[in-house]
Amino acid sequence: MWRKTPCPLPVAIFAVRRMDVQFEQRVNIKFCVKLGKTATETLQLLRDAYGDEALSRARLFEWHRRFVLGRVSVEDDTRSGRPSSLQNEDNVVRIRDMIMKDRTVTVRMLADALHINKSTCHQILQEDLGKRKPNARLVPHALTHDQKDVRASICADLLHAAQNDAKFVNSIIAEDESWCFQYDSQTKRQSAKWRSTGTPPSKKVRRQTSTTKTMIIVFFDTRGIVHHEFVLQGQTVNQEVYISVLRRMREALRRSRSDLWASGQWTLLHDNARPHTALSVSRFLTKNNVTVLPCPPLS
Repeated sequence: MWRKTPCPLPVAIFAVRRMDVQFEQRVNIKFCVKLGKTATETLQLLRDAYGDEALSRARLFEWHRRFVLGRVSVEDDTRSGRPSSLQNEDNVVRIRDMIMKDRTVTVRMLADALHINKSTCHQILQEDLGKRKPNARLVPHALTHDQKDVRASICADLLHAAQNDAKFVNSIIAEDESWCFQYDSQTKRQSAKWRSTGTPPSKKVRRQTSTTKTMIIVFFDTRGIVHHEFVLQGQTVNQEVYISVLRRMREALRRSRSDLWASGQWTLLHDNARPHTALSVSRFLTKNNVTVLPCPPLS
């Protein structure tokens, strides 16, 4: 069932007509003053001419007095005080200066400093200044051009191997370590900064943010986690510790991935950390016929 939406056009026409009638009556009041009519006589004449649309007694006496005192204009007085719109050039300049001094300033801080509402701040930032506030993109490290070239070459080789062997990806056992922190001192949202449209977001390098932390070592493949364990508090992961972790991982692989263990067609992918590339670790992997995939630098 369709609902008929009322059209606002008749309301607008009525408002315009009412303003025109009021303006016309002010002209007539001025004319009556020039003829020497009193306010009471003018009120009676307007009521006879306009009926219910005539100005009220108070308004008519006010305008009659103004014309008697020498007023010429029949327009409304210019109203001083707060402007009708806070999205003006002054506030645009003030917000631009504030975000140039501190790009992490929030909309609430801008609104409180300028004594305007948050919606107006949003409109000025987006419409007048063309600003946006994206979060900083987290990156593990800043790579050199040579490291980027090596990474592209290794990735191309791995992609070629995956295209030629349908079982290649499923045979990879990847390893990674990560610190588990108690808290993060600065969130992604707190690192956001106002930037112009088209400007790339800033980068935020991961940092050690808490003294309370625990390292976890995880081995996983396309089917899920193969083996994981937490490093004891205060324990350093050196080549001897990593070899013992690899032994426990091979036992977990034998139990949870019996097909890969029986065929021996699996490869290990870990990063280039010193315990992983140590000579004793390489000898252990070679002795147990474990193939290690090349890893891009700082991957």
